[in-house]
Amino acid sequence: MSMASVDTKRVFGTALPLAMGVSAGLNLVVYGVATQLLEVPLAIAHDPGMPLAPLKLVDVLVASIVPAVMASILLALLGWFVKWPVLVFVSLSVVAFVMSLLVPLDVIAGAIEVGDERTRWILATMHAIAATSIVTIFVRFSRR
Repeated sequence: MSMASVDTKRVFGTALPLAMGVSAGLNLVVYGVATQLLEVPLAIAHDPGMPLAPLKLVDVLVASIVPAVMASILLALLGWFVKWPVLVFVSLSVVAFVMSLLVPLDVIAGAIEVGDERTRWILATMHAIAATSIVTIFVRFSRR
């Protein structure tokens, strides 16, 4: 692939809105199923030492949308400066995802206080959904 393989108009005009919508939509479905059908409280301590508080809808939206915006900026910059921007984007995304699993793994391991074991696994699932949907959409819809 060449530098021209990424179309910044498609990155911001097509892929970004789609990635934000799909990531947020899928995570809202998981949130709804968890809180309404499974009756999992999804309570977490937002800061160390703070009491448990329910995860809010806005938290789910922010955690789904902000990574998509960051990914769009990264991919657009790579398109300008790197010979194989999609390959570098996917490679960096995989590394970032593995590194970012430290937070969900801390949650799973109990280093971050959450309500119960189900909450730990649901949060890790939502994290993986956001990462995979965002990267997949950018790879698919950002090329010329």
